[in-house]
Amino acid sequence: MRLLTCNTHSLVEDSYEEKLDYFIEWLQMHSYDVIALQEVNQSIDSEKTAVDKKWFVSPNENIKIKEDNHMARVVEKLKSKGDNYY
Repeated sequence: MRLLTCNTHSLVEDSYEEKLDYFIEWLQMHSYDVIALQEVNQSIDSEKTAVDKKWFVSPNENIKIKEDNHMARVVEKLKSKGDNYY
């Protein structure tokens, strides 16, 4: 089993979009079975988004996923390339 844990810092990084694309490519090259990310950020003023309940289980009904949520973006980008993570 291939496991990755990573402290992302996500939205606070300079050149975030470029780094996000590189991270997606890197994940695909290494074919991890489990990916655990820490410091997955989202903007407080970003709009709420619909979340596919197949891959997100909220620990609290008050937690809302926003459009720029780093993990949601990672999952969606991987999904668009044929890789499914939950």
